[in-house]
Amino acid sequence: MLESPYRSMNVVGKLSSCYVTLVMPRDEVAWMLPEGLALGPQDHTPPGTHPVVLAFSHRYDVHVTLPRLLLPGTTYKEQAIGVPFVHAKRDLCGGRARGPFLYLPRLFASQILPVIGGWLFWGLAKQLGRIREMSFGPDKGANGAGAEAPRSEKNPHETRHETGTYRVFPPGDDAESIVSLSYEVTGDFQPITQVPNHEVILDVLRQPLICCQPVARGPLFSCADHENDWERAQARPLHTTTRIEDAFVPGLVVGTYRSRGLDMSPLGSFQLRAPFKLSLPHCCGRGHSLA
Repeated sequence: MLESPYRSMNVVGKLSSCYVTLVMPRDEVAWMLPEGLALGPQDHTPPGTHPVVLAFSHRYDVHVTLPRLLLPGTTYKEQAIGVPFVHAKRDLCGGRARGPFLYLPRLFASQILPVIGGWLFWGLAKQLGRIREMSFGPDKGANGAGAEAPRSEKNPHETRHETGTYRVFPPGDDAESIVSLSYEVTGDFQPITQVPNHEVILDVLRQPLICCQPVARGPLFSCADHENDWERAQARPLHTTTRIEDAFVPGLVVGTYRSRGLDMSPLGSFQLRAPFKLSLPHCCGRGHSLA
């Protein structure tokens, strides 16, 4: 049986993302959701709280699989806020699915094409933003250029000291940053399934996206599957400091949050490198299985 042309069309590319999971009051996180969605049960954070995932990403050669030749690939930076374990208050698609889903109350992208596509076709609340990324290491300048630093002859398995930052600004030359990330690398890249505590974050990242249609406003919902190639995915732990400098999403709690690496905590921070595939919007419960 031939696959539907619609199902064979996907957005594909490669990503390098720093993930941070914040533990916030459940009552505050509920304000991030639109009418028709509610926080569902989860056991990854203490009672009365809920996880909120922040992703600081660089996406490479992002393009539509069909027709590949009509649209060139694009590379851009992105920052996203995700609320996992979200459920619909009513049956979707004839009772096929109510959750859990991953809802993205806000995304910023550094290029206009991903903003238009995310807003118009997927119903994602994407906005144009300025994202500054810098990394520092023994052989790196402020722009992250340079070769890998040689490892010590005494300890060839040591992790070289590397740090980096992301800062996100709304449009405007005089705008102040609204969220920032500072990180320190604490381990080497390895298959994500070999990193301790990886099961929890995979439980989050495998949840289908739920989006508001039309144009991120509602009242309808659609879903999309963001699938990372977990067999090829590489991850390394990070120690991070996240600063929420502006409550640009209702319920977002301004403050400074420090996190250990994923190898030390089930909700720890890490950097992920992987090929990804994003499906076109579909009726919730009728897309690709992420189990």
